[in-house]
Amino acid sequence: MKIALVYVPVPKFPLSDAERRYSNAFFQRCARTYFQHLTTEDFKHFWEIEKINQGLLYIASYLRMHGFEVSYYAFGNNPYQPVSDSVSTILNKISSDLHKIDMVCMYSITCNYHIAKFIATELKQKKPELIIGLGGPHANGYLKSYSCNNFSFTDHFKPFDFIGVGEGEKTVLEIAQFLDKKKPIDNIQGIAARLNGKFIHGNERKRTTTVDFPIPSYDIARIKHLPAARIFPNRGCPNSCYFCADPWKKVISYVTLDRIAEEVDILYSKYGTRYLYLGCEDFLCNENRAIEIAQIIHSTHPDILWTAQCRAKPQIKNSLLEIIIKNGCIGIEFGVESAVQSILDRVNKNITIESAKNCFKIAKALGLYTHAYWMLGLPGETRETSESTQRTMLDWAEKGLVDTWEYKQYIPYPGTIIYDNPQQFGIEILHHDYSLYHYALKPVVRTNELSPLNLHDTLQKGLELSAQLLEDFNNGDEIDIGVDLETIENMF
Repeated sequence: MKIALVYVPVPKFPLSDAERRYSNAFFQRCARTYFQHLTTEDFKHFWEIEKINQGLLYIASYLRMHGFEVSYYAFGNNPYQPVSDSVSTILNKISSDLHKIDMVCMYSITCNYHIAKFIATELKQKKPELIIGLGGPHANGYLKSYSCNNFSFTDHFKPFDFIGVGEGEKTVLEIAQFLDKKKPIDNIQGIAARLNGKFIHGNERKRTTTVDFPIPSYDIARIKHLPAARIFPNRGCPNSCYFCADPWKKVISYVTLDRIAEEVDILYSKYGTRYLYLGCEDFLCNENRAIEIAQIIHSTHPDILWTAQCRAKPQIKNSLLEIIIKNGCIGIEFGVESAVQSILDRVNKNITIESAKNCFKIAKALGLYTHAYWMLGLPGETRETSESTQRTMLDWAEKGLVDTWEYKQYIPYPGTIIYDNPQQFGIEILHHDYSLYHYALKPVVRTNELSPLNLHDTLQKGLELSAQLLEDFNNGDEIDIGVDLETIENMF
């Protein structure tokens, strides 16, 4: 049996002048900070990052370990070749191999679900007996928000035979094994399976506490050089922000240190990786574990530099940061979202503005680069609160507490508490055309005091001011990073 894994491409939307200016200034700033040890030749290969989906590549490794043949389809927008359409490119590649494919598993987020549905529909028309499944944030979130027993759910996932929920490695393997033996899959844990035209949601599959799957199958992603890469040493987050669509909340599982060392070595030795982003939601949630990961990365290849994302907790320790710095950490990221405490409390952020500011102070005092995440349009947002957040965002940067930052609009994703209870949070969700649920498009919510137009204009103003400040930090000069703006837009 052969399984095809498909990383559904995210559509590229035209950016406004402010967004384009910000993107360029932001990447120029990154080139001077986190990426300053990389070369122009390295930057020319940043587009290859687009082709990597760790979740699918983990599934691929687990399937291959159990004897299944796996192919992987992903699109990378190579700026040094003629422009091609991502959807038709992937669809044509799969179609040409369709005669030898028995099952297709897709990964999509919310804004590209319509593309996943289109590809699945096309493949079903070409090969009706093909088994097609969908996983990823949209599948997980939609199943949380809507009962799989009603018509809208069945219609929404019309071309799919099963919807994967949670971790996919064991679930997809079990599906493949059942299908290989001509057994029905409707009782498999971790999926909603189509049976007699309707979806039946089986039992949830328990999360893996220790992740000891084979490392992701980078070899089937057809990449040549990956100077910057993302790894996930942990899965999960100890908090449950009401706006977050991450399916790993609350339960944290850990990749074994041996697997981390193996992955780091493969990335370094085979793909030329010299910068790592540790993509877990809260790298410092377990201090001893954080130290072990830092030490294993550094002992494997001392010249790899890395950054990590953490929660802005008041108990962050100088001594802990000093240890990870000695082991190659050059930067740390904190999600702040809003400078207004009442908004943070309302969305269950479980941090304070002062604790967040203190985290940045401590990190900068020790010489780390810092990155902040800000969000516009959360429940309770008013003209005054949005202006307060913008002032704080720029003030912290001007005072040297923050080196880079992202400022994006809030999007109400299925499966989140706010999406399920918009009236309780004082927002109106304007539509459910998920193809428009993208930060570069018009807002899809209004708050009690701000219309979509208010939110859009406020965001553009914040991006324009951010771009100006980043350009000032860059002294008005541009480093020859050997990469065009289209590639920069595709990365962030």
